[in-house]
Amino acid sequence: MTKKNYLIMALMICLSGFVFWSQAKDIPLESLIETIQDFHPQYLLLGFGFMILAYLCEAMTLKILEEKNGQSELDNYGFVRVPLIQSLFNAITPMSSGGQPAQLMALVQMGVEGGRATSILLMKLIIFQLVVLFYYIGTFLIGFKTVATTFGGLAIVIFVGFTMHILTIIFLLMMMFKREWTLKIIERIFKFMSKHSKSPKIARWRDNTVEKVENFYHEGQRLKKQKKKLVQASVLTFFQMLFYYSIPYFVLLTFGVQANYFELIALNIMISMIIAVIPIPGGTGGAEYSFQMLFSTFISSPSILVISMFVWRFITYYFGMFCGLIALAKKPKKSIINKEHS
Repeated sequence: MTKKNYLIMALMICLSGFVFWSQAKDIPLESLIETIQDFHPQYLLLGFGFMILAYLCEAMTLKILEEKNGQSELDNYGFVRVPLIQSLFNAITPMSSGGQPAQLMALVQMGVEGGRATSILLMKLIIFQLVVLFYYIGTFLIGFKTVATTFGGLAIVIFVGFTMHILTIIFLLMMMFKREWTLKIIERIFKFMSKHSKSPKIARWRDNTVEKVENFYHEGQRLKKQKKKLVQASVLTFFQMLFYYSIPYFVLLTFGVQANYFELIALNIMISMIIAVIPIPGGTGGAEYSFQMLFSTFISSPSILVISMFVWRFITYYFGMFCGLIALAKKPKKSIINKEHS
């Protein structure tokens, strides 16, 4: 972590604090205190438990993808450490752009050779994007019409987030199945850029992009041949996201609010789409606003709505950030493993 990272983290905490204060300042203090006192701790613990289960599922996915012949020589703590560090850097970088490099760093610190670590993360990315697409499509079929009629402005942002994900999936699938088409498109894009700029960086960007497409293609082909790993990792990723999307349900139960489990999952998925298009680290501001807008249909009490928003944000955002700081400080046991790909 650099001084800049710590500064950004401090700014995000201050910004979230300001957002929470701006929403809570008009609510009587007595009402907020009463809401905090009148809660069910068992559901709060379940909320934290589901977040931990989501991290463990991601760690198990990494372990499965790293294994050779069903075995791994690496320390289990190292695998758990990776998603925690990813959460930290996702939280402090715009559009969660720091998560992938942070995972790569964590795997290398375990003793995984850089090229193999990149391959593992590429396979994990393919599986994650396909599983999330499944959730997104299901959500659109079930709940988007209701949101569009009730919250017109948010529906537009949700649609933009969904479109961005679809375009990402299309590009990934093109790299996996239509490598030649993808490379031709890339060549045309950089040729156009070269005509309008003489910067030497363009050539480096082109070479890096082509290299990444080639790597992605080869890992996609490798993944298709490892059907058992593909199925196991997909199932784990499915439950990882289910645990994560279920957290608002337990947050509302914490404060005695009864709601339909599947409707809450659909709303949380839509919030994820909104966060995806907000360039501020962690989607701070937009995440809180969208939670209040969407969940106000279930929560009539302003104090419960504000406190629920804070608890949900703490479990899904700050909890991972703080755990990531601890994981970053506690290095794993480094193992020297076979550098050849499985």
